[in-house]
Amino acid sequence: FQLLFSVATLAATIRLSAPLALAAMGSVFGHKAKIFNIGLESYVLTSAFFATWGSYLFENAFMGLLFGIVAGIVMSAVFGTFVLHFKSDPIVVGIAMNLSSWGLTSLLHIPYQGFHTGPKDQELWQYPHAFLDGIPVVDEIFNNQNILVYMAFAVVILSQIVMYRTPFGLRLRGVGINDKAIQT
Repeated sequence: FQLLFSVATLAATIRLSAPLALAAMGSVFGHKAKIFNIGLESYVLTSAFFATWGSYLFENAFMGLLFGIVAGIVMSAVFGTFVLHFKSDPIVVGIAMNLSSWGLTSLLHIPYQGFHTGPKDQELWQYPHAFLDGIPVVDEIFNNQNILVYMAFAVVILSQIVMYRTPFGLRLRGVGINDKAIQT
C-alpha cells in the first residue's frame, strides 16, 4: 500500500498519463462534433512505434517526436477520409484501424527487433523548476518531468479555452448539437 501511493509511483503516473491526456484532448474535439472515434488506440500505438523508430534512425529524440506526430496525423487523415468522405461507420473504421495498426506495428517491428536498445542519452528535455524546490511532495512528483508532460497540461488548458472561448469552439459545438441548423 505504501508503494502504491509513493512519490515515485505518483511521478510515474503523471509521466505515463501524458500520452493518454493528449489523445483524449484530440478525442474531445471529435466528440463535440458528434464523430465517435474508437480508433484512438491506433493513433497512440502507431505514433509510439514511429517515434521510437525515428529516434533510433536519427539518434535524436526530437526527430522521433516529429515521426510520432506525422504518424498520428496520417492515422487521423485515414480515419477522416473513411468517415467523412466515404461515409463509413466510425465504429467499424475505428476497430479496423486498431486491429490494422496492431498488425502493422508488429510486422514492422520484426526487422528492427533491437532498435529499442539504442543510445540511452536520447531523452527529451527535462525541466527542473526552481519554484517547486521548497514544496516537499509536489517537487518530487512534478519536477524534472519531460517536456511532453508539461505540454499535456498546457494542451488540456488550451483545449478548454479553444472549445468554450473562441468562435471556432462555438461553431464546433453547434455542429455537434444540430448540424442541420448550422447548415441553414
